[in-house]
Amino acid sequence: MRKLGQELNVEAFGGFAGVGHFCVLGKNYQEHYNGCMTAEDIERHLKEKSLIWTEHIFKKFIERNITMNDVIVALGNGEIIEQYPNDYPFPSCLVLGRDASGQILHVVCGSDGAKSILITAYSPSLFKWMDDFKQRRKI
Repeated sequence: MRKLGQELNVEAFGGFAGVGHFCVLGKNYQEHYNGCMTAEDIERHLKEKSLIWTEHIFKKFIERNITMNDVIVALGNGEIIEQYPNDYPFPSCLVLGRDASGQILHVVCGSDGAKSILITAYSPSLFKWMDDFKQRRKI
Protein backbone atom coordinates (compact mmCIF):
# COMPACT_ATOMS: atom_id res chain seq x y z
CA MET A 1 0.00 0.00 0.00
CA ARG A 2 1.19 3.46 -0.78
CA LYS A 3 1.02 6.38 1.57
CA LEU A 4 -0.50 9.14 -0.52
CA GLY A 5 0.38 11.81 1.99
CA GLN A 6 4.05 11.01 1.48
CA GLU A 7 3.71 11.21 -2.29
CA LEU A 8 1.60 14.36 -2.30
CA ASN A 9 3.26 15.98 0.72
CA VAL A 10 -0.07 16.73 2.38
CA GLU A 11 0.50 18.69 5.56
CA ALA A 12 -2.98 19.53 6.86
CA PHE A 13 -4.00 16.11 8.14
CA GLY A 14 -1.16 13.80 7.18
CA GLY A 15 -1.55 11.26 4.42
CA PHE A 16 -4.28 8.91 3.35
CA ALA A 17 -3.39 5.43 2.14
CA GLY A 18 -5.89 3.79 -0.13
CA VAL A 19 -6.51 0.54 -1.88
CA GLY A 20 -8.34 0.74 -5.18
CA HIS A 21 -11.41 2.84 -5.75
CA PHE A 22 -14.94 3.04 -4.57
CA CYS A 23 -17.57 4.25 -7.00
CA VAL A 24 -19.54 7.33 -6.08
CA LEU A 25 -23.06 8.31 -6.92
CA GLY A 26 -24.35 11.81 -6.48
CA LYS A 27 -27.05 14.04 -7.85
CA ASN A 28 -26.84 13.72 -11.63
CA TYR A 29 -23.60 11.80 -11.17
CA GLN A 30 -23.62 10.45 -14.72
CA GLU A 31 -23.52 13.98 -16.08
CA HIS A 32 -21.18 15.55 -13.54
CA TYR A 33 -19.12 12.83 -11.88
CA ASN A 34 -18.67 9.94 -14.25
CA GLY A 35 -16.18 7.72 -12.46
CA CYS A 36 -14.99 6.39 -9.13
CA MET A 37 -13.66 8.26 -6.14
CA THR A 38 -10.07 7.59 -5.19
CA ALA A 39 -8.16 7.91 -1.95
CA GLU A 40 -6.83 11.18 -3.35
CA ASP A 41 -10.42 12.51 -3.37
CA ILE A 42 -10.83 11.69 0.32
CA GLU A 43 -7.49 13.35 1.01
CA ARG A 44 -8.69 16.43 -0.91
CA HIS A 45 -11.94 16.49 1.08
CA LEU A 46 -9.93 16.44 4.30
CA LYS A 47 -7.64 19.22 3.10
CA GLU A 48 -10.59 21.34 1.89
CA LYS A 49 -12.65 20.42 4.97
CA SER A 50 -15.40 19.19 2.63
CA LEU A 51 -16.86 16.82 5.20
CA ILE A 52 -20.47 16.09 6.07
CA TRP A 53 -20.94 14.83 9.63
CA THR A 54 -24.11 12.74 9.97
CA GLU A 55 -26.36 12.78 13.01
CA HIS A 56 -25.57 9.09 13.42
CA ILE A 57 -21.82 9.65 13.80
CA PHE A 58 -22.43 12.26 16.53
CA LYS A 59 -24.60 9.77 18.45
CA LYS A 60 -21.82 7.20 18.18
CA PHE A 61 -19.24 9.77 19.37
CA ILE A 62 -21.13 10.05 22.65
CA GLU A 63 -21.67 6.28 23.03
CA ARG A 64 -18.07 5.40 22.14
CA ASN A 65 -16.15 8.38 23.55
CA ILE A 66 -14.78 9.35 20.12
CA THR A 67 -14.16 12.94 19.00
CA MET A 68 -14.28 14.72 15.65
CA ASN A 69 -10.52 15.18 15.91
CA ASP A 70 -10.09 11.42 16.40
CA VAL A 71 -11.91 10.81 13.11
CA ILE A 72 -10.01 13.49 11.19
CA VAL A 73 -6.66 12.20 12.42
CA ALA A 74 -7.60 8.58 11.65
CA LEU A 75 -8.74 9.50 8.14
CA GLY A 76 -5.55 11.48 7.65
CA ASN A 77 -3.30 8.51 8.36
CA GLY A 78 -5.70 5.76 7.35
CA GLU A 79 -6.16 3.28 4.56
CA ILE A 80 -9.25 1.92 2.86
CA ILE A 81 -9.70 -1.71 3.93
CA GLU A 82 -13.21 -2.49 2.65
CA GLN A 83 -15.41 -1.03 -0.04
CA TYR A 84 -19.20 -1.02 -0.19
CA PRO A 85 -20.07 0.06 -3.74
CA ASN A 86 -23.75 -0.88 -3.38
CA ASP A 87 -24.47 1.16 -0.23
CA TYR A 88 -27.39 3.58 -0.40
CA PRO A 89 -27.68 6.48 -0.95
CA PHE A 90 -23.94 6.61 -1.79
CA PRO A 91 -21.21 4.00 -2.03
CA SER A 92 -19.03 3.93 1.05
CA CYS A 93 -15.84 2.42 2.40
CA LEU A 94 -14.25 1.41 5.68
CA VAL A 95 -11.06 3.19 6.67
CA LEU A 96 -8.58 1.88 9.24
CA GLY A 97 -6.54 4.58 10.95
CA ARG A 98 -5.15 5.70 14.30
CA ASP A 99 -6.36 8.60 16.41
CA ALA A 100 -3.97 11.17 17.92
CA SER A 101 -3.23 8.88 20.88
CA GLY A 102 -2.39 5.98 18.56
CA GLN A 103 -5.58 3.98 19.16
CA ILE A 104 -6.97 2.01 16.20
CA LEU A 105 -10.16 3.46 14.76
CA HIS A 106 -12.48 2.32 11.97
CA VAL A 107 -14.37 5.04 10.09
CA VAL A 108 -17.11 4.42 7.56
CA CYS A 109 -17.50 7.18 5.01
CA GLY A 110 -19.23 7.64 1.69
CA SER A 111 -19.21 10.34 -0.93
CA ASP A 112 -21.51 12.22 -3.27
CA GLY A 113 -18.47 13.14 -5.38
CA ALA A 114 -17.98 16.60 -3.89
CA LYS A 115 -17.78 15.83 -0.17
CA SER A 116 -16.98 12.93 2.13
CA ILE A 117 -19.95 11.87 4.26
CA LEU A 118 -18.86 10.54 7.66
CA ILE A 119 -21.26 7.81 8.72
CA THR A 120 -19.84 6.08 11.79
CA ALA A 121 -16.65 5.43 13.73
CA TYR A 122 -15.68 2.79 16.26
CA SER A 123 -12.76 1.04 17.92
CA PRO A 124 -12.63 -2.43 16.34
CA SER A 125 -12.76 -5.51 18.55
CA LEU A 126 -10.32 -8.41 18.34
CA PHE A 127 -13.37 -10.65 18.70
CA LYS A 128 -14.57 -9.55 15.24
CA TRP A 129 -11.27 -8.56 13.59
CA MET A 130 -7.91 -10.23 13.00
CA ASP A 131 -4.86 -8.82 14.81
CA ASP A 132 -4.15 -6.31 12.03
CA PHE A 133 -7.77 -5.02 12.21
CA LYS A 134 -7.93 -5.22 8.41
CA GLN A 135 -9.66 -8.57 8.04
CA ARG A 136 -12.83 -9.80 9.70
CA ARG A 137 -12.70 -13.03 11.65
CA LYS A 138 -14.83 -15.86 10.33
CA ILE A 139 -17.22 -16.41 13.21
